[in-house]
Amino acid sequence: MTVEQIQSTYPSTANAYLRFAQVKGFDPHTTQLIDGTKVHWIGSEAAEKVIVHFHGGGYVFPATISLFHFMWDMRERATRATGSEVSVVVASYDLAPAGQYPRQLQQGIAVVEYMTTDLQKQPANMIISGNSAGGNLAMGVISHLLHPHPSCVPLTTTEAFAALLLMSPWISMCYAAASYGRSANGERDVLHVSSLERWANLWKGTGTGPADHDAYTNPYRAPPGWWAGLGTVARRILITAGAQELMVDDICAFGHCLLKHHSDAGAHAAVQIAVAADESHDQAIIDLDFGFPRRGESARCMMDWVQEVFSEGGKGTATGTGTGTDGALKTS
Repeated sequence: MTVEQIQSTYPSTANAYLRFAQVKGFDPHTTQLIDGTKVHWIGSEAAEKVIVHFHGGGYVFPATISLFHFMWDMRERATRATGSEVSVVVASYDLAPAGQYPRQLQQGIAVVEYMTTDLQKQPANMIISGNSAGGNLAMGVISHLLHPHPSCVPLTTTEAFAALLLMSPWISMCYAAASYGRSANGERDVLHVSSLERWANLWKGTGTGPADHDAYTNPYRAPPGWWAGLGTVARRILITAGAQELMVDDICAFGHCLLKHHSDAGAHAAVQIAVAADESHDQAIIDLDFGFPRRGESARCMMDWVQEVFSEGGKGTATGTGTGTDGALKTS
């Protein structure tokens, strides 16, 4: 089957959101931006604290209802822990091959600009998050803040966001790391290199040319110094991975790269890398897809971290990394 045929069998992100709202018993609230991009709200538009989330799916598949359930739980826990309402907006971007780079980056930037300019949300009260391909898009937005993309409108915010949350982010289009060849990872993970290559080519068009090598699509291959000043755009960063996912080595190496460039002119970003043993790609969402009620280690880590970020007002004062595969979760 072609990707287009597979897409026709999936409910769209908008339809998944409507089904989710029906299950939870709340009135759905979707905002359509000037460029046609839609954002789906979980919680009140008036909330001061907001998580802006970009969904995964290889840029070719929509958000699943499980993603909305996960973000609902994250919002509920953070709201209870902080005593003030936290809302989530899930961005619905165009899918490849109908929509190709840099369209999704333009949409991600439009969503952030809408939140900070039109709704006047304070970046210090916002978390930018993304799972899998959504993590790639989140890093594209961060790249744009540091180095404005010539095909995208500038972001007007000059304040650092409270945090950046990357869940099993797709940050490299080169699949040479050792974890791609480990049999345990290949047997356990839901991803395959051939699928990643196919999706990337659909998203980037021909699969040849500048998009293959630029930092907006391939953040792990960014040129030296690209991430300098990271602390001026995101105060805290959490990167999660499963020890048994194909991407784990690249994700960990990328995390250390961000750590190396975390400060600039006194600005400080706390960088954490959390690797959960016995988990594969995007396990927190995949568990819900298959109806597993138990929360895994990466899910609990993310929930706790979001509560901490919003409880502290997004101010990180320590930097650390932790990776490993011999325990339930390694983080610092």
